[in-house]
Amino acid sequence: MKNKKLLVIVFLVVSFCFMSGMGYGKQYTAEEIKKQIHEQKASYMDIVLLKAKTNYIMDNPADFLKIILTYDHQGIFLSSDEKEILPDNINSKCKIIVRITDNRGAVPLTSIRALANFFVPHFLAVCRYISVLGDIDTDVIGIFCNKEDIPLGYFYKGEYHFLKDYLED
Repeated sequence: MKNKKLLVIVFLVVSFCFMSGMGYGKQYTAEEIKKQIHEQKASYMDIVLLKAKTNYIMDNPADFLKIILTYDHQGIFLSSDEKEILPDNINSKCKIIVRITDNRGAVPLTSIRALANFFVPHFLAVCRYISVLGDIDTDVIGIFCNKEDIPLGYFYKGEYHFLKDYLED
């Protein structure tokens, strides 16, 4: 019995030695990794969106909401939930997507006016920082979500649209 356990342990150790180097492709040296890290560059769009997010948080330290700013170069960054609430003719290709999520559960679900009063000031505050990238009415899609990431409304082509489905009766 001891011989079998010893044999199993030896085989496991040997197999782990061979498996640790398999399947990882090319092995890089530390110098090659450092070179690759320094060669990767962020686009101007990435930098402006990151600055916009940082400025929004710094200007609203007590009441900022979770925002995700994405430049949709290929038109593929809308989630299935977002595609369900947005009209079929919305094209997100080459547009900035501003996704604002109520991370504290404070969104008032009493009326469309209450939803607008809650989300629009935050959306406009973010748009103030990304206005250098283009026209807000044509180049930005805003998506407003509750704490569970369920879309409650959107902004597209200069118009706000809020869904009545989630309002409390």
